[in-house]
Amino acid sequence: MVARFEVDAVFDHLTIPKLAPEAYLRATVTNSSPVLLLPGRASLFHGAESVGATDLGTVATGEEFELHLGGDGRVRVERELLRRSTGKAMIGGTSRTSSVDVAYEVTVENHRAGRSG
Repeated sequence: MVARFEVDAVFDHLTIPKLAPEAYLRATVTNSSPVLLLPGRASLFHGAESVGATDLGTVATGEEFELHLGGDGRVRVERELLRRSTGKAMIGGTSRTSSVDVAYEVTVENHRAGRSG
């Protein structure tokens, strides 16, 4: 270990319900340490919980950067198809165009204590 320090972070979640039912935790962090962070591997902790490791680029003191903390099993996302219909229309009596009407319902369940990142 070269250095260890804590930083304040703003947390949010990213999700792509079409591809996966998980939500991924992201932290936006400012390097509040007095040192330049050099490129390399960094172990990440959220509170006392290890959330993995990441490869950091060079981060100057005061610079903002993002850390992706992996899937958050306490936030679930469900995408349900409500409606899908297709139609054809005549334009000028000769051309046909197709239209697609699609509607989804996205439900997010947050089972995190305190309901925040």
